[in-house]
Amino acid sequence: MKKILIMVTVAATFVFASCVKNLDKYGFSDTTVLKGRVIEESEQTPVSGVNISVTNGSYTHSSTTTNSNGNFEINVDYTKIAKDYYLLLNGGSMGKTRQAELKGMGQEMYDYQTIILYNKTNTEGIKAKTKEVTSITATTAVCTAEVIIGVDVRLVAKGVCWSVNENPTITDAHTDDGNNSGSYSSNITELTEKTTYYVRAYGKTNDTVCYGEQLSFTTPAMFASIQYNGKVYHIYYDVEAMNWSSAMAFCENLTAGGHDDWFLPNKDELNALYINRQAIGNFSEDKYWSSSEINSNNSYCQDFTNGTQSNEKKSTNNKVRPVRTGNNEFTAPTVITTSISNITRYYAECYGNVTQNGGSAVTEKGICYSTMENPTIISLHVSGGDGIGTFSCSLTDLEQSTMYYVRAYATNSIGTAYGEQKSFVTLGPPIVTTDEITSISATSASCSGNVIMDCGESVTQRGICYSLSPNPTTSDHYVISSSGTGPFTCNITGLTNNTTYYVRAYAKNYYGTSYGEEVTFTTELFPTFIYGGHIYQVAPEPGTKMTWNDAKTHCDNLTLYGISGWRLPTKDELLQMCVDKYLIGGFDTSLYYSQYWSSTQCSSASHYFMQLHDCSRYEGSNDQRYRVRPIRRVD
Repeated sequence: MKKILIMVTVAATFVFASCVKNLDKYGFSDTTVLKGRVIEESEQTPVSGVNISVTNGSYTHSSTTTNSNGNFEINVDYTKIAKDYYLLLNGGSMGKTRQAELKGMGQEMYDYQTIILYNKTNTEGIKAKTKEVTSITATTAVCTAEVIIGVDVRLVAKGVCWSVNENPTITDAHTDDGNNSGSYSSNITELTEKTTYYVRAYGKTNDTVCYGEQLSFTTPAMFASIQYNGKVYHIYYDVEAMNWSSAMAFCENLTAGGHDDWFLPNKDELNALYINRQAIGNFSEDKYWSSSEINSNNSYCQDFTNGTQSNEKKSTNNKVRPVRTGNNEFTAPTVITTSISNITRYYAECYGNVTQNGGSAVTEKGICYSTMENPTIISLHVSGGDGIGTFSCSLTDLEQSTMYYVRAYATNSIGTAYGEQKSFVTLGPPIVTTDEITSISATSASCSGNVIMDCGESVTQRGICYSLSPNPTTSDHYVISSSGTGPFTCNITGLTNNTTYYVRAYAKNYYGTSYGEEVTFTTELFPTFIYGGHIYQVAPEPGTKMTWNDAKTHCDNLTLYGISGWRLPTKDELLQMCVDKYLIGGFDTSLYYSQYWSSTQCSSASHYFMQLHDCSRYEGSNDQRYRVRPIRRVD
């Protein structure tokens, strides 16, 4: 069976808006003409009569049949379909596809029926959707979501992430619901009552994390409450049917929400629950026990179908709703973040103090911490026990050279309170940033950096490293700029014209060397100098010495990078070039006497030339051979 070879090119129609091209990362614009050729690999001959189409599975663009030369063209309008597109050969099934083919557009590819073209609204081939948050309780909720992936995109994790701060990420609390695409439900747990949370779906590949739309929800109080007879009553959840004695014992032994003073309501309190049953919620259409006894064998109960109260044998099984009264105005605890000590590269000791419990027992206290401000117990946290008083917590497995924010916390039945925020930086290599690059010429540039923190040890060296390859280090070229923290600037010289360089600031201390962000710049085409208020470009030497006539002809006919208009410098221009020879660069200084021609005439058979080492000028016969540096004025 002969293999079919598809040669594909893309002709993009550029759409301009405010001088910005509306293109995606692969060069496709809103409207694209997909061009290609179908040939047999063995004979390299065109194949006609092959159907080619572009589809996303549910919508197919107009198909084109290849002509006798095997050529085809298909118009693709990306604005119509917000999904990925696939190029189909012979109308066959979408067969094996590789991500590498994305980068191979315009190259020869064969033995594959499908080539994926990512839409500019879905360039990573993955999309997450946050759909709905339901089943919200004081401590839990359920979020439904969906993750959609393109062909040959490998999903490594999906789920939802949530936080009390907007735009949560997977560094916050999150679920892991497997690595299959499609719809799913995530159980959100360990929430705090009466708190607003933000939630987003996420999908993760080896290369990126995609987040869905942000939704928010607020948890209710852990227990519903009503006001009755001058008191606040908190109502426990619906309890299964049992006899009266068991109901009394259940309520008396119940501990929930940090309280152990629950009881079975009397008949009047039970009637108040019936009147407010819609606000309280979760009652069933059954009879409920009260604690009001009629005699040793009977007690009052209330039918929540119609509200009637009647006596009932204590041996009968009826439903139960324990209650407790909020006679005291309880508050959240009062807690202080006191100090941080014993900071190392991966460890710190943090201290706090719970000064008041707010009238309700403190069930947990500790330290929460994060690389983001205002951490909560949803973030990383370490428990320091319960009750009031001082405590300490050990923070382990930290990242070196990292700023952490910490707050002490304390929890009682009312909620969780936090102390003031403190911060610290773990020990390690310095924290340095790469700033702007200025004064770019053909052979030099000025690069800036800033050592923000020394991370516990003095900065012994800082500077700029650069290379022709990404991620330069001090093993490549580098320029030193003293030591210490703060901003600094380095001048890079000896560069090659019209060349792209990669640059990073660096800083060293006892713990090692760290680098700032990578930036790039491209040197100018030609070095320049200023003479008489005008700017001149200087071309490189031709590589051989020339007579004066040959030198003039070389300059007059010279074209570099499509630029012409070159000439020999005058003797005064050449003098300025000699003064700026190290700034211009590219002069031959290997010989003590390096002579260069000028265009200034001495006689019909001679012109001035210059000795480069001391900038002295002499008369030279036109048939002598000297060096040449063409120039052109650019202003």
